[in-house]
Amino acid sequence: MDFLDERLLFICDVSSDERTPLGKYNAGVPEDRRIRPGDYIMEVNGERESAQVMNGALRNVDKLDLLVLRPNTWQRQITKDPTSGVGLELSHARGTSSLVIQEVREGGVVSREAPEVQPGDRITAVDGVTGTPDKLMRTIAASTKPVIQFSRAL
Repeated sequence: MDFLDERLLFICDVSSDERTPLGKYNAGVPEDRRIRPGDYIMEVNGERESAQVMNGALRNVDKLDLLVLRPNTWQRQITKDPTSGVGLELSHARGTSSLVIQEVREGGVVSREAPEVQPGDRITAVDGVTGTPDKLMRTIAASTKPVIQFSRAL
């Protein structure tokens, strides 16, 4: 789980172990209501103040009441500028599976070629490659025209 954007929890991976809160939740709901990697959690047991508070509310509980948002995902191929890269300020944390966009630099490649991208969006795949933030950044660096998959909570 990743709470880098401070207002939503981003699901990186979901264990099927029913001893975990999300594993227990998924075991008790129909498939279309199960939490999946890439989903966003907006509220946990009535808590929505911050991602930190929601993360705490997931611990040591017998029952979970969740407000889950499915991601809106889209892809754009961009042509990197050899001197300025893609024009994004990114953040990430160890153990996560995405890059969080902190800033879209005005006049940068992404602002021109994918103007719908905004701070808070996430990069979840590059050229079809998913994985750790380091892997995503290496894939961006290795390609002159990366196809980037973006994600945003609906």
